[in-house]
Amino acid sequence: MMNSTLQRQILLPLIEQAIADGARLQQASTQIGLSARTVQRWQHPCALDGDQRVSSLRVHTTPPNKLNQAERDAAMSLLNSEEFKDLPPSQIVPRLADQGQYVASEATMYRLLHSAHQMGHRRLERVPRKVSKPRALVATQPDQIYCWDITYLPAPVRGMHFYLYLFVDIFSRKIVGWQVFDCESAQLAADLLRDICERQGIPEGQLTVHSDNGSPMKGETMLATMQRLGVAHSRSRPSVSNDNPYSESLFRTLKYRPQLPLKPFKDILHARRWVTDLVHWYNNEHRHSAIRFVTPTQRHAGLDSPMLAKRSDVYAAARHANPNRWSGAARNWSPINEVHLNPNTPKPTEQHHLPKAAGQTKINATTSLKTADNLLGISKRGDTYLRTLLIHGARSVIYKAPQKPDACSWINGVVNRRNKNVAAVALANKNARIVWALLAHDREFRPDYSTAKAAT
Repeated sequence: MMNSTLQRQILLPLIEQAIADGARLQQASTQIGLSARTVQRWQHPCALDGDQRVSSLRVHTTPPNKLNQAERDAAMSLLNSEEFKDLPPSQIVPRLADQGQYVASEATMYRLLHSAHQMGHRRLERVPRKVSKPRALVATQPDQIYCWDITYLPAPVRGMHFYLYLFVDIFSRKIVGWQVFDCESAQLAADLLRDICERQGIPEGQLTVHSDNGSPMKGETMLATMQRLGVAHSRSRPSVSNDNPYSESLFRTLKYRPQLPLKPFKDILHARRWVTDLVHWYNNEHRHSAIRFVTPTQRHAGLDSPMLAKRSDVYAAARHANPNRWSGAARNWSPINEVHLNPNTPKPTEQHHLPKAAGQTKINATTSLKTADNLLGISKRGDTYLRTLLIHGARSVIYKAPQKPDACSWINGVVNRRNKNVAAVALANKNARIVWALLAHDREFRPDYSTAKAAT
């Protein structure tokens, strides 16, 4: 570090000469490896005598009550003894107290074990198994990726259940196969998958089936059937239901239908009749929100694109007939061309570049999807980079607000009632809500927009 008086006396005239010639302080300081703040500190009158810090204040002193080497060796021998070798200090200290012994405090024992690198998995227990996230899958057509799972249906005998096996195509959301059995079995699941592949005419190497880690999903019969059919498999992480979201959300939709009996099913035929009616409603009548409100059967058959194009024409004609009622873009009726299963999380740098053009901020659909899911206001759960931008932007507005009392009356009022920090957080939250609304509705930011103009 350049702290000597001689170095300062050499460099300061050079920097001052560069500034006199038209260079900025920041650029001149950077050229010699200094910050502008360091140069400003050197230029202060009190800094003419160089570094005045007393080096003795930075000397580490040894506490008088520190254990000597003999005591440390005795404590480590005790910690590594046969009796205590697999116990943490929180368990050792009470046992020693019961034996009438005091060797060291619990914190001291932890420090000794840390310094000896003996705190990793000290307990006599299984080492945690690292499980990686399932690979990202993308479906661009029907019969490409299936998700399946098993759920309980109430049976007449308490403690017993019927089991609903259900396969769903994630691209079309169509239930492509189901059956109700009285047990969980890999053989039954394999027979159901074989029937689905034959009925749908799926060739080898086209289909991927995703499931959790239940015994029917990993049974040898099921795996052998998938291999024989040329079907690839994908697994969820243990105890992570979000890895199989399509099956979980489908079960929630089915079980919250008003047609679900209040009492248990009388027998397995009663359960199968109920599921038959429910699957028919879901596939042929239910307008699914994730596929632009068409039925799964229409989506699976490729009939959704003409229907969505017709809806788009209807909205375009309505907007042309009465444009004053449309302040932004019309509703998006474009088809969903890709459906993702366990997508990879984008890097932060891919989420923050919002392009600007013609004095307006244009946010495209890709950026909207990436950013809106990670905005989360300015809370700690949100994106750190966006939170920093929002807070610093709010502080800049507060700094200039007294010069524009008419345009910044709201923020000036918050500053007067509370303080600048509270006002900065309030303004950042307000801006976050505005940004989210623009992203969610795919709209452009209009600097000249006002509620008065919108009303007229």
